[in-house]
Amino acid sequence: MVENEAAQGAEHEAGVVAEAEAEAQVQAEAQPEAASNPSSDGVIFAAGPEQKNTFTLLRGTDAFVSQHIGDVENAETYDAWLAAKDRFESLFEMTPTQVVCDLHPEYLTSKWAHHQELPVTEVQHHHAHIVSVMAEHGLADAVCGIAFDGTGYGVDGAIWGGEVLLSNRQAFERFANFAYVPMPGGAAAIKHPLRMAYGVLWAYDLLDHPAAQRALAPLGEEAALCEKMIDRGLNTPMTSSVGRLFDAASALLGVCTEPSYEGEGAILLEAAMEAAGAAAPAAAAQEEAAGVIPEDELTAKERYAVTVVKNTATETSTAEDTSVVLFDAEGTFRALLDDMAAGVPVAVIARRFHDALVSAVVMGAELVRAMYGIATVVLSGGVFMNRYLVEHVLPALAEAGFTAAINRDLPPNDGCISYGQAVVCSARSAEQVD
Repeated sequence: MVENEAAQGAEHEAGVVAEAEAEAQVQAEAQPEAASNPSSDGVIFAAGPEQKNTFTLLRGTDAFVSQHIGDVENAETYDAWLAAKDRFESLFEMTPTQVVCDLHPEYLTSKWAHHQELPVTEVQHHHAHIVSVMAEHGLADAVCGIAFDGTGYGVDGAIWGGEVLLSNRQAFERFANFAYVPMPGGAAAIKHPLRMAYGVLWAYDLLDHPAAQRALAPLGEEAALCEKMIDRGLNTPMTSSVGRLFDAASALLGVCTEPSYEGEGAILLEAAMEAAGAAAPAAAAQEEAAGVIPEDELTAKERYAVTVVKNTATETSTAEDTSVVLFDAEGTFRALLDDMAAGVPVAVIARRFHDALVSAVVMGAELVRAMYGIATVVLSGGVFMNRYLVEHVLPALAEAGFTAAINRDLPPNDGCISYGQAVVCSARSAEQVD
């Protein structure tokens, strides 16, 4: 049995190495003004994130992004990551002189980085997302970076994922974020999204809504457990993640309450709205078919709107950890529950939920432009794997007079993180030399 397991492990590692040889290529080339290396002999190794890992080797203006490694959460994948890293360094004759990793102290890749006898740079997850797009498109000036995803370790120790950043290559400031909501059970709230829905409705004081009580009924005794965990702050991290809001909405609507893979709730929620179509007449037809009096789409948009509230800073707040304003999705979830109670078709509710996030992106961009004069918007993060959002956000931004950019050669999910890390490290090194 041990021999078979060892053989299987060897086969897996050999397969990963072979894949690295076959797929090794410059997947994204850093623009000269973007990633100029202060030392002609210097090589940056970017370790990448924990999930959907890739790593990047950067020398001068050439970036070599690895194949998809996967989730570096166990020994087997970690060993495969090390093997692929060694193969890339050998293939391209590159010996790292600097290492860059995620800000999260518990990632295996971060721990590895800090055990190397090399200078280490830490880069916040969402800053790396934004800079990956900047480098792909050759953007050198400050941008309004909108990073929506599931999980990213924040400067304040919370789980970020609904961020509007003022960003350049070297640094960022947190301009806005979705208000924090609790995740009762931590990772369990991702695997069992009705827990996430409970946390969201608890934060928005909507647990007593009739539709909420029906939707959360399957939790049974777990509801009381969630309440205790939130009240006592036990295993209940706070998050600004838009990905988790998708999970909550999907679970409340009964679209996905027990996901079998990561992101299934959001994927199925996007699929669920296809029946409603993109146009208001289609939505009206759906409502009429369900015996519901059709609602003017402008009125529905106003009910679902994400609102903005001023954030409160403390004596220890910094521009990196505390935003200027907060996005409040209480009205969005109240409208969702009201529509559930009124019998509005799930397809229509799902589309209205998506449209509320489209409007939130444009609103964030307009606030940044009004306050700082920045008219270039960069989008990244796993939420922008959602085709409906991208196909509606980009035209909306263009109509409002913005120049918008999204990942092009690399995926907007965490597969782009290592490239962004490498470019940030290079930019900071160049700044120090100057």
